[in-house]
Amino acid sequence: MGDPEPAWERIPPYNRSSRTLPSGPDGSPRANTIVGQVLCTGGMIDVAGHLADARSDPSLRRHTGAGLVRVDQVHVTPALLPAVTDYRLVDPHGASDHWGMVVTLNPTRVDPTALAWI
Repeated sequence: MGDPEPAWERIPPYNRSSRTLPSGPDGSPRANTIVGQVLCTGGMIDVAGHLADARSDPSLRRHTGAGLVRVDQVHVTPALLPAVTDYRLVDPHGASDHWGMVVTLNPTRVDPTALAWI
């Protein structure tokens, strides 16, 4: 949620067709964000998006796959969010067409009373 639209004309057709919805009278593509919207509605927080906004660092929203789209995301509950201290991508060096993701957590920053519902 909140990612800019990629340059869809640069995205391979198989990725464009599986990750977009037609929009507008000309049928130009726009990102299909329904999964992110459902997770957000359920109270989940996109770690990279949250940190990108909090740090004013749009590079944290960069693409995670060879298709030039941020298709992979890590979401946390509001109770776990204070424990998130960092997020970064890991170059797969050709072992995958997706970058690895690392989220660093500091569990001492979690309020135990926020976990009462578990």
